[in-house]
Amino acid sequence: MEEQIDSVGKAFVDHYYHLFDNDRAAMSSLYQPTSMLTFEGQKLQGVEDIITKLTQLPFDQCRHVISTVDSQPASVTGGIVVFVSGSLQLPGENHPLQFSQCLRGGHMAQDRWATKYKAIAPNCSKLIFGPVVKRQVKWTLKPGVKLFRIF
Repeated sequence: MEEQIDSVGKAFVDHYYHLFDNDRAAMSSLYQPTSMLTFEGQKLQGVEDIITKLTQLPFDQCRHVISTVDSQPASVTGGIVVFVSGSLQLPGENHPLQFSQCLRGGHMAQDRWATKYKAIAPNCSKLIFGPVVKRQVKWTLKPGVKLFRIF
């Protein structure tokens, strides 16, 4: 089941960001009247408000590069929760913006994918401003044992 959830999450993310990058107005098919979006602290609900926000962003084109996709079933109600991180490249910008987003795909009985997931319920998105810098962090686990991680 874990492989199936992961493949569903990946397909969902690929479709979502393909539409975001190429035709944001077409994303209306992914939302319902009860869908919610929190975008940089602004809370929106419903297809019209969400699509208006997404289509009025100050850039027409962009390219998402996905770094991680973590998926899990969304409790007894069905659906899937997907946490995504990556970068967003805007035209004319030298440095991409880092982002993280949590999507919850609701269960739909009829779907154009075999996955059965397409309607987005809660959706939180956050841009991470500042330069991307690799840093070395040291954790001390036990006296004398050290773990280093580069990120």
